[in-house]
Amino acid sequence: MLLSTTGAVVYAAFNDMITITNHVATGDVNIGIEEVEVKDRSFTEYQNQKIIFPGDTISKIPRIVNYAADCWVRAKIISQTDREDLGGITEDMLEGIPASWEKHGEYYYFTKPLHNGKYTELFQAVHIPEDWSEEHADQALTLTIRAEAVQKAHFTPDFTAMSPWGDVPVEYCIHEKDNAVISRQTDLTPMVEYSGDAHKLAAVPEDFFAGFGEWMPGDEKTEQVQIKNTTDTKTELVFFTGYENQNEQQMKLLQNMFLTIRYQDKELYSGTLTAEALREGVSLGLYAPGEEAVMEYTVSLPKTVNNALAKTDAAVKWIFAAKEEEKPFTGGNPDLSPQTRTGSPVKTGDETVFEVYVGILLAAILLIPLLCLIKRRSRR
Repeated sequence: MLLSTTGAVVYAAFNDMITITNHVATGDVNIGIEEVEVKDRSFTEYQNQKIIFPGDTISKIPRIVNYAADCWVRAKIISQTDREDLGGITEDMLEGIPASWEKHGEYYYFTKPLHNGKYTELFQAVHIPEDWSEEHADQALTLTIRAEAVQKAHFTPDFTAMSPWGDVPVEYCIHEKDNAVISRQTDLTPMVEYSGDAHKLAAVPEDFFAGFGEWMPGDEKTEQVQIKNTTDTKTELVFFTGYENQNEQQMKLLQNMFLTIRYQDKELYSGTLTAEALREGVSLGLYAPGEEAVMEYTVSLPKTVNNALAKTDAAVKWIFAAKEEEKPFTGGNPDLSPQTRTGSPVKTGDETVFEVYVGILLAAILLIPLLCLIKRRSRR
């Protein structure tokens, strides 16, 4: 394969073009709190407005539930009363706090990652002291549990520190809690082939990002694409990107994502998915008849991306164009006319592409009773 760099002169048509539509969906962290109590030896939804007496032990179990991506969680217990002179519920009245929770400052930290679909219980009951007297009669007592989460990906708490999460910023929840994001999967290795007597381009799978799954800030994902020229003509392969019908939110996501293309030790491109250089075209080299090559592409989402891009599902078109050897490609956007073909899957094996609907959100936090905060952190 011959690699070359050229100027920016537009020239005529390509022999064939094919378009692959790649989907990008950001992940998220989404937790909630459910309160249950033990009644008649079974769990039931916790009922507020209880009348209590000195010496009572009230079954009250706050469960922090992970609806989405694996995360770390912490909780703050806030006690309130209408009689400050008498004091309210103190932490020594809480029973059954598991050893997997550690107190650092104002927060209890869960020392294990909380996986998707799982929950952890903060405590089991509240015990009212026996020595409380009639002066506590008619006193109103309230416990508020504020739970917060940070993504597990690219973040490791330091439980030896006073503040295990360091200086993680607090962001408000900015999206609806619908927990629905599409995840596409495939076992196929990407391939682009300029094939046979027909001199036509073919590509598998239909989405080169299908194996990447959901994206979290700090993610960097690498894949290889196999390139083949099975014709009898030396051919140059040129790579373009395009995007259409993308709203402002989707374009912001694509503008924040970076792409690097490498062949062996040579970097062919490095920049954002929406850079003008990709619109003009990047040569992937000149291929002799029967020649094959393997290129590597890396896509990354910076760790600085915040909650504004949570739950965003965008699409970018990758366009491969073949130019049989007459003169080298010198730049210029191809004519993306209706004749430009989309993915024409070559059957090289069993193709499995399916959609899994999972609840994945980029750092949302539900609190009890009226608090909704969010945490997001990338690997340092």
